[in-house]
Amino acid sequence: RAFTLIRHPVERAVSMFYFLKKHKVAAVASLDLEDYCRSQHVENNWMVRILSGSMTGEIGDDHLEIAKKVLREKVIIGLLEQKEESMRRFEHHFGWRYTENNQKQTSCRTRILVGDYRSNESAKHKIKEGSQAWSLLMWQNRFDMKLYKYAKALYLQQGTELFHDM
Repeated sequence: RAFTLIRHPVERAVSMFYFLKKHKVAAVASLDLEDYCRSQHVENNWMVRILSGSMTGEIGDDHLEIAKKVLREKVIIGLLEQKEESMRRFEHHFGWRYTENNQKQTSCRTRILVGDYRSNESAKHKIKEGSQAWSLLMWQNRFDMKLYKYAKALYLQQGTELFHDM
């Protein structure tokens, strides 16, 4: 199995916008967030596209079902908002131990878990739920939102089925 940390699709899209701005990507350099949300450069159902192998063109419920199947059959789900518990699950499932350089490895793990997972400017630029930008990103990522809700339910299910002995 593989593992992943799933993030709310709107948070992920906002993070991508500020990452592109920070790195001066020409296509978005002059855009504000709302303009980006309306542009051809906006993130559009990235997770469903990646998991279904459909990076271009329209996607629909068939693509969503493929993405759900991949998560269900091949992935240990972690949630970014449940970072510590997710890491414990990964460690348990994959048998990760900190034996090479225990102090350094434990310190690194702590920095990752305790630190703010938003490594770029999006932490400073939260958007308000219900705002125009929020609504536009929800629409652009409507299949990813369905996948996110499914992943959260799968996270709970895996907790019962795979990690009941933790």
